Formats: sequence, structure tokens, C-alpha cells
Amino acid sequence: MQFIALQYKANWKFIKSKLARLFWFNCIFFSLITFLLYLYLAKHSEFVQNIIAWFNQSKQDIVTSMQTQTTSPSYFGAHMHTTWLLFLNNIKVNFLFAALGVLPFMAFPTMFLAINSFVLAAVLAVGNMPFKTLLWGIMPHGIFEFCSWFLAAAIGFYFSINLCEIYLKKPHDSVKYIFKNAGICFLFFVVPLTLIGAFVEAFLTPEICKWFF
Repeated sequence: MQFIALQYKANWKFIKSKLARLFWFNCIFFSLITFLLYLYLAKHSEFVQNIIAWFNQSKQDIVTSMQTQTTSPSYFGAHMHTTWLLFLNNIKVNFLFAALGVLPFMAFPTMFLAINSFVLAAVLAVGNMPFKTLLWGIMPHGIFEFCSWFLAAAIGFYFSINLCEIYLKKPHDSVKYIFKNAGICFLFFVVPLTLIGAFVEAFLTPEICKWFF
């Protein structure tokens, strides 16, 4: 336990010194793009329905699991199955956020954030209560899920920036330092945030939606 605590403490310094500004850039960028896309999609309902249909089809296993978990004879087992599916999906997304940064001079983490903001904007635009949907239908688990996205994308940006500096022969962090700390950050921060977000989305968000919708 002491070893884990030391790793968290050391890596938190890495996050504050190397990733914090990238994290907040991702947060602001994602929020702004989502808002602008929402303004556009709110006026194109047919387009929104097509996006939602595509998204539901691409995540059919998760959608089916969430629809049937309340009628399953095993409440805990069904919800844990949904949690696992959500975790697998989101950890793949976060891995892509981080891994795409190994391509220097590219903005793939930014583009991937924009794609995810497109889906969120469509979800908000599909109904006539966007603020209520965001507050009670998305943010309970989104606080954790979005933070994991922004942190994973920050890791990707950190990779890309340092690789650019290596190719341009500018001062940069050592490759060992980059991969060691980025790997620990992903394992000790991104993975737990992803897991908590999946758990909340499977267990708590549906119940919160029942109260407020």
C-alpha cells in the first residue's frame, strides 16, 4: 500500500507539471465544440436521429444490456455486466486518446475529442430539455468519464509534443521519463476514473434519470 501511495504522490506531481494545462485545454475545447455542435444539431433533427441510430447500433451490446438490466432476475449481476461493457468501451477510447499521440505533428487526440463531442451534442439535441439531460442524465457519470478522456488525451498531447521536439532536436523530456510517467498516469488515474464512471453509469445514472425525468 505504501508503494502505491508513493506512486500516486509522485505521479500527481507529473500531472500538475506536465499535463495540467493540456487537461484544461482539452476540457475547454471539448465544451466549446460540444456547445457549437449542439447549436447546429438542434436545428437538424433528422440528422440527429441518424447520429443516435448509428451510435446505438455501434454500441448495441451496451444498449441491450442497459435496457434489460432492470428486468434481469439478478440485479447486481446484470448491472455489473453493463459496468464491464461500459468499462471496456471507454478504456478502449482512452487508450486511443493516449496512443494516437505517438504520431508527431498530428492532432489526432484533438480530432478524437471532437468526434466524441459530436455524439454528446447529438444526445443533447435529441430532446427538448438539454440542460436537464446534461445535468441528470450525463454528468453523474460524465464527471468521471470526461475527466478520464481529458487526461488520456493530455497524455496523447504530451507524447506528441515531446516527439515533435525530439524530431526537431529541441529540448525535451527523456523517452524513459515520458513513457514511465505516462504509463503510470494511465494505470493509476485514467483506469480508475474509467471504472468509476462505468459503475456510476450502470448503477446510479438510470436511477437518477427515473427521479428527474
